[in-house]
Amino acid sequence: MQVCCSFILVCLSLPVVAQDTAKTQSADFSAHSNPSCKECPPPDFPPEARKAKIDSAAVWLEVTVTEKGKVKDIEVLRDPGHGFAARAVAAVKNWKFKPALAKDGKPVAVRQQIEVSFRLAN
Repeated sequence: MQVCCSFILVCLSLPVVAQDTAKTQSADFSAHSNPSCKECPPPDFPPEARKAKIDSAAVWLEVTVTEKGKVKDIEVLRDPGHGFAARAVAAVKNWKFKPALAKDGKPVAVRQQIEVSFRLAN
């Protein structure tokens, strides 16, 4: 059996501002491009879901995509259970993105919602 996986980057990007700096970034949301995935291999389909005869599910995550395109601060927003969230988080931790850009073209960190969809193909 093959496993198909897809993900959706939700277009709601929020600039991330470090709290320990005196400098703050503008909250001009229209000034940012969204991050785009460069290397995003699909997660493994959870064995618990196979045993439960579940063939598809979706996990919603909220993550920070840093100005270097790395993922950190992963929060699970929606978990269908059966091991899907753990597999989604493990995969997304290693994903690499082209970072969001500020209006001036400089990379910026953003909070981003991601839907990781699982589908077991026959």
